[in-house]
Amino acid sequence: METDPTEGAAAPSPEPAAPASPGVEPVPYERFVDLVRVKGELVAERDQLRAEVQTLTEQAALVPVWQQKHADAEAKFGRFQTIAESLGTTDADAIEATEWQYGRLPNSEEAPRPEMAEWLSGIKADPTTAPAVLRPWLITSAATDGSPAPPVRRHPAAPKPTDAGGTSNVSDSQIRSVREKAVRTGDWSEWRELSKGMRKS
Repeated sequence: METDPTEGAAAPSPEPAAPASPGVEPVPYERFVDLVRVKGELVAERDQLRAEVQTLTEQAALVPVWQQKHADAEAKFGRFQTIAESLGTTDADAIEATEWQYGRLPNSEEAPRPEMAEWLSGIKADPTTAPAVLRPWLITSAATDGSPAPPVRRHPAAPKPTDAGGTSNVSDSQIRSVREKAVRTGDWSEWRELSKGMRKS
């Protein structure tokens, strides 16, 4: 019977562990896992803050735009309020016609255009100086206030258009008649057509 040459021999001794660096303790595995997790959370938080900063930067760039829109809206409401108080109506046609007529007033450094409230106050005091398209509202406003409306200066009616082409002016009585009919019936189509024709003239 053969014998194992290693039988009875002493068992090999384990290799010695690598010596630790002087003054440095090894980090437990659980601690290492916690550090990796905390690092991942900090990176995610950093990315979120970067995204929030980007969003706020983009929104801040829009602030001047919204400020201008707010200023425009306030100016528009101010004009609407001024016209409504002067003419005694919130009719959309009256507001549009007044803004259109006011925009046509001459405006220069030597003779600046008056403020809208001042201009409306003047033509309301004397409707004969008002544009023809605004006189019906001024007359109605004066009647509503209980004060007699100043006489409206009459102009001779111009000849009606002919086949060869021509121009015609609408008299104040025609304007007032169409306006009163629209107020009475609620049908403003004829008034709008009349207003368009006067604006083109």
